[in-house]
Amino acid sequence: MKSDSEILSDIKERHRDSRDATATWREEARESYGFYDSTQQWSAADAKDLRDNNRPLVTFNRTQPVIDSVVGTEIVNQQKTTFLPRTEEDLGVTDMYSDAADWVRQEADEDDEESDAFTDACICGMGWTERFIDYDEELDGQIRKVRFNPIEAYWDPAASRTNLADSRWRMRVRWMPEDEVRARWPDARLGGEELGGDPDDLAADQLVQDEPIDDYDTDDAAWYDRRRGMVKITQYQWMDREGVYRTTNRFTGAEMQVAPDKIGEYESDAANPKLVKQARRRYYQAFATRVQVLEAKELHPGKDGSPSPGFTLEVITAKRQNDNNIFFGLMRSMKDPQRWSNKFFSTMQEALAVSPKGGIIAEVDSFENQSKAEQDYANPTKIVFANPGAVKDGRIMPRPKGEFPAAADRLMQIAISAIPDTTGINLEFMGLVGRNQPNVLENTRIGQGMTILARLFKALRKYRKQDGRMLLHMIRNYLPEGTLIRLTNSKFAKLAQRPDVVRYDVIVDQAPTS
Repeated sequence: MKSDSEILSDIKERHRDSRDATATWREEARESYGFYDSTQQWSAADAKDLRDNNRPLVTFNRTQPVIDSVVGTEIVNQQKTTFLPRTEEDLGVTDMYSDAADWVRQEADEDDEESDAFTDACICGMGWTERFIDYDEELDGQIRKVRFNPIEAYWDPAASRTNLADSRWRMRVRWMPEDEVRARWPDARLGGEELGGDPDDLAADQLVQDEPIDDYDTDDAAWYDRRRGMVKITQYQWMDREGVYRTTNRFTGAEMQVAPDKIGEYESDAANPKLVKQARRRYYQAFATRVQVLEAKELHPGKDGSPSPGFTLEVITAKRQNDNNIFFGLMRSMKDPQRWSNKFFSTMQEALAVSPKGGIIAEVDSFENQSKAEQDYANPTKIVFANPGAVKDGRIMPRPKGEFPAAADRLMQIAISAIPDTTGINLEFMGLVGRNQPNVLENTRIGQGMTILARLFKALRKYRKQDGRMLLHMIRNYLPEGTLIRLTNSKFAKLAQRPDVVRYDVIVDQAPTS
């Protein structure tokens, strides 16, 4: 495994590469969340201009129901991960592991975490989760999964496949409480004394910042916020390839592997079968501050030395922008129609507020009694007397009414209808059709809406398959044998580990509640 200095160097270089490559995505992601929760649907310039002119900021959020309808479809049609055997001897064993996976998922409320990550993917194009072993409540460990903010994630800019399947590394950068850092890593160097000087002599921009910032690898970036008691921690996972030497035992014919340091001894015996060299992936993980590696080790190896089946920082991706390998969600196409509908509403409301509402235009000598005319003109029971010739000469005339902007209502309707149209999600899919239509037609259109979203749900299925491999790996290697697994409310079973089951298929099917 790499040395601490190599790990710190890799973290700095790869964080910088990913930060530069994804800067536009991060800005767009923050804006997308602002659209979803109605906090950033107006640009700062437009909002200032409206406030300066005492005009209303009208915001009717029509993007949120579109996102919620897609997420709701996932929630009410959640899928189940099962394991199928590849050999006849493993029949029944994989059923036990499938039951164990259901039990782990129920205990950790993983359906909720996955739905939250799927919501992130719909909004900004990426939804991230982390699977880990939690030792806080049980000393033997509990398998857990949590969703985390996509803005905290950094990844290999060269990765372009669905769910970053071809990424060589992944990273999560977050602020953690100082007491939690010290409890987890007692040797952490956080104060000025540990850095080799008096904390009062350290430059404020090196150690303490009033506001945490994202960029920690520049000279003015802070990684330790003493006032808030927060420390910026980088969780770095990477993949290396190692040589594997395979052969067969000359006495039993069984397949075996030879350790790299035993190759010379093995080849010195000419009677031994030849070695076949192959390469396989191994995954590693490190936690680090800007100045120190707190922890570095192989990522969840098996009891038999087998490598982890992948990263535990897992991701669901939506659509991919081809020129820069950046992923984006459904919100991107809805922003412009939402902006235009907001502006049309604001403009129309202002036009109605300031336009003339009727009345007359008259010369000052048109009425016998001007003040009485002002009082009685709008009263239908009163007669307003004008001076002789005033009406005939046209000295009294109706005030022209304000003209509503031509076709403004049609343009506004186009902007409103474009919000679901740009995503391909029709009103039938959202359950918002305001007309009677045949049930067959409505079901057909709902099916068409699902077809348009098929790529997004396919990424979710792929995510669950990869996560299923990791979950089974953890169950087999980190869940104690004999653990009682609840199959139903009244039925339990004991987990019996079978280390000889090494080949299996991971299938993602609809759950019985779909």
